[in-house]
Amino acid sequence: SKAFLDRASHIAGVGGWSWDVRSNALYWTDGNCHIYDREPGYHPPADAPLEHYEGESQLRLRAAARRALETGEPWDLELQALTAKGRTIWVRNVGQVEYEDGQAVRLVGASVDITTQREARIKQAKTTALLLNVLDSAFEISIIATDVDLNITIFNTGSERLLGYRFEE
Repeated sequence: SKAFLDRASHIAGVGGWSWDVRSNALYWTDGNCHIYDREPGYHPPADAPLEHYEGESQLRLRAAARRALETGEPWDLELQALTAKGRTIWVRNVGQVEYEDGQAVRLVGASVDITTQREARIKQAKTTALLLNVLDSAFEISIIATDVDLNITIFNTGSERLLGYRFEE
């Protein structure tokens, strides 16, 4: 079962982690080691989760963990990270606090490598912006498009000039 779970985690780019508040011990699954370019079985020091994050990403993760310990609020963040091999990646980091006898005893969570998905979203946004710029540059041509519910989604500058309405209208 463990081997199967490890393979599935590796394929999906998912890793697990836990941090024991009392002993300050950190545990990573092999999936988490893979995400951050560490050898399987790597035993990270307690500050290891933060060593892969810099700037705003580190501040956001620190604040989320602190808030979880204070209020029990879980987190779900997209953060930029730097692996042990110097690769820049994007990670979805989710975590929550576990309690025993009303006391916070550990933070547990998962990391998911979302680099490919994030790059695809950025590429799609750039393509959409380019398409809209091309459509708006067609001053002499009226281009109107609707979605399946017949809501107008594209109403270019040519349409505004020809029909006398702004897209917002």
